[in-house]
Amino acid sequence: MNSSKVAREGTRREFLGDAVRLAVGAAALATLGPQAALSAFAQGGPPERVKVLLDDLVESTAADFARGQARGVKIAVEAGHAALRGSQGGKFTSGVVSLPFPSTHLGLHWVVRDAPPEALAVEVRAGDDGITWSNWQRLTIEAVASLPSGQEVFAALIDGRRGRFAQYRVMFQTGQIATVDRVTVTAINSVDGPREPLAATVPSAVSVSAAGNTIDVISREGWGCDENLRFRVKTEIWPEMYVPAKKVVLHHTATSNGYIDGAAEVRAIYAYHARTLGWGDIGYNSLIDNSGLVYEGRHGRGEGSLREILSAGVVAGHVTSHNYGSTGIAAIGNFDQATPTDSMLSSINNAVTFECGRHFIDPVKASDFLRSDNAWHSALNNVSGHDESYSTECPGAVLKSYLPTIRDTVVSRLGVGSSQELLNSTSQTEQAAPGSLSFSCISSCSYCLEGWYKPPTSENISYLSGCGSGGYNDPLARAQVWAGPATSARFAGLAAGHYTMHVRAPSGRYEANLTFLVKKSSSSGKPPKK
Repeated sequence: MNSSKVAREGTRREFLGDAVRLAVGAAALATLGPQAALSAFAQGGPPERVKVLLDDLVESTAADFARGQARGVKIAVEAGHAALRGSQGGKFTSGVVSLPFPSTHLGLHWVVRDAPPEALAVEVRAGDDGITWSNWQRLTIEAVASLPSGQEVFAALIDGRRGRFAQYRVMFQTGQIATVDRVTVTAINSVDGPREPLAATVPSAVSVSAAGNTIDVISREGWGCDENLRFRVKTEIWPEMYVPAKKVVLHHTATSNGYIDGAAEVRAIYAYHARTLGWGDIGYNSLIDNSGLVYEGRHGRGEGSLREILSAGVVAGHVTSHNYGSTGIAAIGNFDQATPTDSMLSSINNAVTFECGRHFIDPVKASDFLRSDNAWHSALNNVSGHDESYSTECPGAVLKSYLPTIRDTVVSRLGVGSSQELLNSTSQTEQAAPGSLSFSCISSCSYCLEGWYKPPTSENISYLSGCGSGGYNDPLARAQVWAGPATSARFAGLAAGHYTMHVRAPSGRYEANLTFLVKKSSSSGKPPKK
């Protein structure tokens, strides 16, 4: 998962709240198939809240770094703080970091300058006594934030093994000199905090249906989401926005594989994304654990008892510049080498089928995708891995190898065929404002001209066309507005922004669509290569 939306705060200990502790045995869930696991979850009795503990432990002073061992690395003091400076072959091993509580998860983040994040390899280990340690665990980069003085690199969470102590080491991998200004160890416990009954207004397990497809989901209430983390001084940190999905993107969370409680994994990821990365919510639209349970991710339309579960089209934060117009499904674990369970793969197939079905996406096709930064990504698979849109190892080599089979499975369920022949358009893919579009269908069809504008310096969008109030007691909610049936239509005087003409036949399983960009100035009219 990657997103440019990263904010930082100072060292703190926070009690991040309201996480559900399953009444059923988590170990038993991991051995069951998806339906049996869901049944066990639903029969677990009234859920309990578990306070998620989070603490950031920062190392940035000369005294901090002096406790460690530096080989081929200089500890430099400049502008009132210390830094590690080295090049290929240099290694710094920290002193023992005492954790404030037994930690189920650890997340490291560090500031690097003078070199790209890939110039460093960072590892961490945990222990109960500061003497006996687990094996070193290599960290995977999850997100990178640009700072005035460099880049802050956030690693994916790893298993903290309930340790009370941690140690990290930084290895310099290139001949280029790199400088590390600060290393932060984020300790999380998503299981052992104080508990209290949860008065849920939405069921823990919900069946969601759309366009003839159904999926069983553990709601945010079910996995114990503390919705307070979405707000800062009563203002929502990351307001929801809605763009119809044209792509389904598969991820892995790059976290550990040995977990027995998928809900606790989701709680930890949510707390890390919402507070440590500063997003205010989890970055995925849905997550799937090793027992095949599907968890609702990003918050969508509505609040309280009127809330919509697993909202369609809600913009998440899973692929840089590709979030507006895609939906992200994350397999919980690391699948660079490990093989996902049969239950997980079965639920991935179900989740991709559901998302393609309700968004009328042809799973075996590819099309040019207009990124939110106005650049074109040519011939992007409609069902793709994260690495197809961003330089990353996600979703892991093993899980990625299943993508062709997943596409074939989904199309076999939804049916072969496409509506691409429905749409005959005279529009260019890029044009100067005021823009225009005309189209015709070979038969009577419904259509929606989706239009929105995103300023370069903001994550909020303005809705230009094809979108109406979504209701759900939520002023931010939006939903597509369809017109027709008709065989042709023309639009003129379109303001600058992103547009997609969606066309659906009455009995079609897939829509035809054409995306184009109306610019404020003239353009070549041909989408550039990525």
